[in-house]
Amino acid sequence: MQDFQDYLDTCQTSLEKAKSLFASRPNPAKLAKTAASLYYCLNQITDGLEELERFTYSYDDTALHQGQELFRLAQEFICEAARGCTTKGSRIHR
Repeated sequence: MQDFQDYLDTCQTSLEKAKSLFASRPNPAKLAKTAASLYYCLNQITDGLEELERFTYSYDDTALHQGQELFRLAQEFICEAARGCTTKGSRIHR
Protein backbone atom coordinates (compact mmCIF):
# COMPACT_ATOMS: atom_id res chain seq x y z
CA MET A 1 0.00 0.00 0.00
CA GLN A 2 2.94 2.32 0.66
CA ASP A 3 3.97 2.11 -3.00
CA PHE A 4 0.44 3.14 -4.01
CA GLN A 5 0.51 6.07 -1.57
CA ASP A 6 3.89 7.15 -2.94
CA TYR A 7 2.45 6.98 -6.46
CA LEU A 8 -0.50 9.15 -5.39
CA ASP A 9 1.91 11.67 -3.85
CA THR A 10 3.83 11.84 -7.13
CA CYS A 11 0.58 12.34 -9.04
CA GLN A 12 -0.49 15.08 -6.63
CA THR A 13 2.82 16.89 -7.08
CA SER A 14 2.48 16.74 -10.87
CA LEU A 15 -1.12 17.92 -10.67
CA GLU A 16 -0.17 20.90 -8.51
CA LYS A 17 2.51 21.88 -11.05
CA ALA A 18 -0.05 21.65 -13.87
CA LYS A 19 -2.57 23.75 -11.95
CA SER A 20 0.05 26.36 -11.14
CA LEU A 21 1.16 26.59 -14.77
CA PHE A 22 -2.44 26.79 -15.98
CA ALA A 23 -3.25 29.58 -13.52
CA SER A 24 -0.07 31.53 -14.26
CA ARG A 25 -1.10 32.61 -17.74
CA PRO A 26 -4.20 34.44 -18.93
CA ASN A 27 -6.48 32.55 -21.26
CA PRO A 28 -7.04 34.13 -24.68
CA ALA A 29 -10.69 34.93 -25.27
CA LYS A 30 -10.76 32.71 -28.36
CA LEU A 31 -9.77 29.72 -26.21
CA ALA A 32 -12.19 30.33 -23.36
CA LYS A 33 -14.12 27.11 -23.95
CA THR A 34 -10.92 25.08 -24.18
CA ALA A 35 -9.57 26.70 -21.02
CA ALA A 36 -12.81 25.97 -19.18
CA SER A 37 -12.65 22.32 -20.23
CA LEU A 38 -9.06 22.07 -18.98
CA TYR A 39 -10.06 23.71 -15.71
CA TYR A 40 -12.89 21.20 -15.22
CA CYS A 41 -10.53 18.38 -16.14
CA LEU A 42 -8.02 19.42 -13.49
CA ASN A 43 -10.81 19.58 -10.92
CA GLN A 44 -11.98 16.06 -11.80
CA ILE A 45 -8.43 14.75 -11.51
CA THR A 46 -8.06 16.44 -8.12
CA ASP A 47 -11.26 14.82 -6.89
CA GLY A 48 -10.25 11.45 -8.35
CA LEU A 49 -6.91 11.51 -6.53
CA GLU A 50 -8.69 12.43 -3.30
CA GLU A 51 -10.95 9.39 -3.72
CA LEU A 52 -7.97 7.11 -4.29
CA GLU A 53 -6.29 8.56 -1.22
CA ARG A 54 -9.49 7.93 0.75
CA PHE A 55 -9.23 4.29 -0.29
CA THR A 56 -5.79 4.02 1.31
CA TYR A 57 -7.33 4.96 4.68
CA SER A 58 -10.64 3.13 4.52
CA TYR A 59 -10.12 0.25 2.05
CA ASP A 60 -13.62 1.09 0.83
CA ASP A 61 -13.97 -0.16 -2.75
CA THR A 62 -16.51 2.58 -3.41
CA ALA A 63 -13.66 5.10 -3.36
CA LEU A 64 -11.91 3.19 -6.14
CA HIS A 65 -15.03 3.16 -8.29
CA GLN A 66 -15.73 6.83 -7.63
CA GLY A 67 -12.12 7.70 -8.49
CA GLN A 68 -12.41 5.75 -11.74
CA GLU A 69 -15.58 7.63 -12.67
CA LEU A 70 -13.96 10.99 -11.94
CA PHE A 71 -11.00 10.09 -14.15
CA ARG A 72 -13.41 9.05 -16.91
CA LEU A 73 -15.07 12.46 -16.68
CA ALA A 74 -11.65 14.14 -16.77
CA GLN A 75 -10.91 12.23 -19.96
CA GLU A 76 -14.10 13.59 -21.52
CA PHE A 77 -13.02 17.12 -20.65
CA ILE A 78 -9.63 16.46 -22.24
CA CYS A 79 -11.36 15.34 -25.42
CA GLU A 80 -13.55 18.41 -25.36
CA ALA A 81 -10.55 20.68 -24.85
CA ALA A 82 -8.40 19.01 -27.50
CA ARG A 83 -10.97 18.75 -30.27
CA GLY A 84 -13.92 20.80 -29.18
CA CYS A 85 -15.94 17.60 -29.04
CA THR A 86 -17.90 15.57 -26.57
CA THR A 87 -17.56 11.82 -26.61
CA LYS A 88 -20.51 9.67 -27.57
CA GLY A 89 -22.80 9.35 -24.61
CA SER A 90 -21.07 12.21 -22.82
CA ARG A 91 -22.57 13.20 -19.51
CA ILE A 92 -20.66 16.41 -19.01
CA HIS A 93 -22.80 18.93 -17.18
CA ARG A 94 -21.90 22.46 -16.16
